[in-house]
Amino acid sequence: MRIIYLTIAKFNKRDYFRFGVDFFKEKGINIEVWNISQLLFAEYHNTYIPPDTIDYEHYTEFKDYGQLNSELKKLTKTDILIDFNAQYLKDGISNVSNTTNVYKVVINFKPSNDDNFWNALIKKRWLQILQFWFIGKTMFLLNRGQKKYNGVILGGFLSYGYLRIEEFQYPYKIIKIHALDYDLYLSQQRNPRSLQTNEYCVFLDEAVVNHPDFKSFGLFNSMKLCDTEVYYKELNSFLDFVEAKYKVKVIISSHPRVTYEDSNVFLNREVMYGNSNELIKNAKFVIGHTSNSMHYAILHNKGLIFLDSTNYDQKFRKMIQQKASILAVQVVNLSEFNGSLNLDFNTNQYPKFFNNYIKESSSNKSPSWVILFNEFVRG
Repeated sequence: MRIIYLTIAKFNKRDYFRFGVDFFKEKGINIEVWNISQLLFAEYHNTYIPPDTIDYEHYTEFKDYGQLNSELKKLTKTDILIDFNAQYLKDGISNVSNTTNVYKVVINFKPSNDDNFWNALIKKRWLQILQFWFIGKTMFLLNRGQKKYNGVILGGFLSYGYLRIEEFQYPYKIIKIHALDYDLYLSQQRNPRSLQTNEYCVFLDEAVVNHPDFKSFGLFNSMKLCDTEVYYKELNSFLDFVEAKYKVKVIISSHPRVTYEDSNVFLNREVMYGNSNELIKNAKFVIGHTSNSMHYAILHNKGLIFLDSTNYDQKFRKMIQQKASILAVQVVNLSEFNGSLNLDFNTNQYPKFFNNYIKESSSNKSPSWVILFNEFVRG
């Protein structure tokens, strides 16, 4: 058996952990990672180097579709292809559904006011109905030979709402895991430690003006979401206020795809890398925009402050407002901030958010790689 992750991002230590490489190695199964970023985002592929890069013998970067399709044709019925970024159904990629199992991943999506409980419930029920042999068999005969997924890997109840039923072949399998941050949370729950002894709060850096994906992946159709000088001026002014008013240290938890080691954009504040869960666990409260690392604040029941600005990209502002609305927490507009801040935090919506976006209540509490091993290997 081979388990292959098809991705559009360069492989790094973070992916090594969340793909469960060491766990599968111990079980005698190799995890392969196939990167097709050069086929889709050449500029990103040619210029970006992850700050936590890692050498891995089963990591491959494909130069063209011919090379990729040649490898796809070698897959057998015992192999698993996990489409991490929904690329398999696109043109240029061969149909391998009759020779191997292809799974679509639907986790860690950004919360939106467009997310609908009833839409998710209807699709979940429809998938359950398709499990009946005569209905599923009919669907299979009608769509026989078409390129489709053999299953889906879900995280959070509302992920059902993002499914397109017509993408799936009969018979299919639904595997419920959780948001990938939950794996790190589980791991560090078993090995607790404190990185700080003084009172502090955490700012979750989202690389708002220097994220490598914005230009290369076409996100927001721009390179950044705010003018760089304006962004840091507003942000640092607010962090100065927090430190002076509430006598707490602000620690910057860096975005995993960037590094600030050669700059001082946060005005001598401590910047830490790869420790968001541990930092948040012992923090007084958490400040951020829309980062998925806010999942840790929900898991540890920490107060949240969302930051907005009239200088931010409108799409980005909408994402901030929507996530804050779903969590029912305060939003501070940095461009209009007058020194009024509420530290009487509301966490009433955290359990609902947890079930909808992080981990469905009925899903297994094991690490995601254990769940996948049990589904793929033990059956």
